[in-house]
Amino acid sequence: MRRLEARAIAHSFGNHRVLNDLSVLVEQGQSLAISGPSGSGKSTLLSILGLLITPDSGVVEIDGKIMSRRSQLATNRVAWVFQAGNALLARTVIDNAMLGSLLSGVDEDTAKRRASDALSCVGLGDHHKAITSTLSGGELQRLCIARALAGRSRIILADEPTGQLDLKTSEQVVDYLLDAHHERITIVATHDPLLALRCDRELWLEGGRLVER
Repeated sequence: MRRLEARAIAHSFGNHRVLNDLSVLVEQGQSLAISGPSGSGKSTLLSILGLLITPDSGVVEIDGKIMSRRSQLATNRVAWVFQAGNALLARTVIDNAMLGSLLSGVDEDTAKRRASDALSCVGLGDHHKAITSTLSGGELQRLCIARALAGRSRIILADEPTGQLDLKTSEQVVDYLLDAHHERITIVATHDPLLALRCDRELWLEGGRLVER
């Protein structure tokens, strides 16, 4: 059973303690929303879980193994979806969707097949040859989700993935992000009550601590 666990995490920026001795466990097949007021540390916690930031104290384990920023660089275990969809705007949609697979060492034919399947899943099956800069904001966000899905990562982390989208597009993005997530772990940091409600669990972060809602 795949699992992501953080234990006794504490982190400060200067003299400001953002996270205070918190722990969280998410297992395969679960989707988790991390909610809380602005500035509560949601993105910081997500970055620690995704091994982008090393906490001042505490450990992050994936499948029982203590991980670090260095160990993450050599794995394809974690994929990111950011609020402002990040992609190579001058490249085609299919090129961007293939990136996660290619970086994990998959051959080009397999990467293209996975990317094509993922693009179809998020409603971009007819956009393969489109230049990414021509996509709308919602389409770009769906492309980033397709890239994460195509990479077959065990864990998908999403930081405010619906923050800049209208209600209809937000609903679509939530569908794509959480559909068939039983094979992986999905964790989102969000202000969006719709997204939080759709997740299996919601944890509220305030005062550096997590509370189950």
